[in-house]
Amino acid sequence: MGNKAGNEKENKKENKKGNRKEDVIKVSVIIPVYNAEKYLAQCLDSVAGQTLKELEIILVNDGSTDGSLRLMQSYQKKDARIQIVDQNNQGPAMARNAGLGLAKGEYLAFLDADDFFSPEMLEALYVSCVEQDADVGVVRSWEYDERTRECSDMKFSVKEAFLPGNNPFSYHDAPDCIFNIFKGWAWDKLFRRAMVEQNHLRFQDLKSSEDMLFVYMSLVHANRIYVINKEMAYHRINVNTSVSSSREKSWKCFYTALVQMKEDLQAAGVYAEVEKSFINWVAEFTTWQMFTFQDRKVFLQAFQLMHEEGIQFFGIMDHEESYFYMKHEYDFCKFLQEKDLLDCADVLFKRLENERDNLVKERDELLQALKDSKAEVEAVRSSTTYRLGEKILWLPCKILGKE
Repeated sequence: MGNKAGNEKENKKENKKGNRKEDVIKVSVIIPVYNAEKYLAQCLDSVAGQTLKELEIILVNDGSTDGSLRLMQSYQKKDARIQIVDQNNQGPAMARNAGLGLAKGEYLAFLDADDFFSPEMLEALYVSCVEQDADVGVVRSWEYDERTRECSDMKFSVKEAFLPGNNPFSYHDAPDCIFNIFKGWAWDKLFRRAMVEQNHLRFQDLKSSEDMLFVYMSLVHANRIYVINKEMAYHRINVNTSVSSSREKSWKCFYTALVQMKEDLQAAGVYAEVEKSFINWVAEFTTWQMFTFQDRKVFLQAFQLMHEEGIQFFGIMDHEESYFYMKHEYDFCKFLQEKDLLDCADVLFKRLENERDNLVKERDELLQALKDSKAEVEAVRSSTTYRLGEKILWLPCKILGKE
């Protein structure tokens, strides 16, 4: 009798301890790692040091051949929240999916091993999503240039002009631009795990553009999307180990991702409602992809694919110019449809190549002229700038000194 009472008392203590608030996993952070030793410590410090402590940190070593795994193991010894998955190299999509299969958190966060978070980011997103009952939370982002060590505001990561008046909102509040508000990357967002599992969302097994389908289908399935108007995520550019640096080796992935997205939207029965947004996204994504290909052969292959198949499959030219948000994207898609590859693609690529070289040269000359004067640099930073990554290049800002 006494032993039974004592056991019940101990069980109550254990149950009470098991239900402690601090034992609840609020966010699972999934980080695929492939040969990222140079940047991994900053990434892991930014996650381990989050003000939100109720985390699990799932590191997926995707066949790294440098010291990444040893570094992960050293962090695991210091932080019990870290678990490591060690697998053969399968690419970032399959690494994220492996982490997804283990995740137990209420919400999911994804981070690339060369990027990092501000200390309060996950807490701000989690608290906001819980308070607003949101399935997806989004923050604004900084672009961190590895070469210059400077940060710049990625204003294009959340396009205010397309945001509906209410926050939170769903795609029903902005069906014509839901895919144009945000970029199709996962590292500036928080996703409710139940929503992800209920809709069987996973990352496409692609070498690039692998997160677009997961992100955009999440926006469609989310009952509520909440935006925090503050820069909290840091995306590192000019990194040799970044997936983006090998994009041209897998150039067709952008097309494969768009095809699957159209098919999934149709299968979900929402394509008709979001068609305008999708068509505009196809025009934007295609234009950006092709204008940033630097390999002549890759450019010509992409040109031929869009000319012979893509423009018709997506129905881009079924719409008038007024249907499109950006005229230059409509014009380029029309160009792809009407012009023959042998007639003008090579000439077009040469023109773009010259533009790229001239712009980079001008940018570098301006930066060199200003580097010794901090005051002048600050003045230029506050003046009008434009970002080539939206239209021509994925490059740092071109600083304008005159009209």
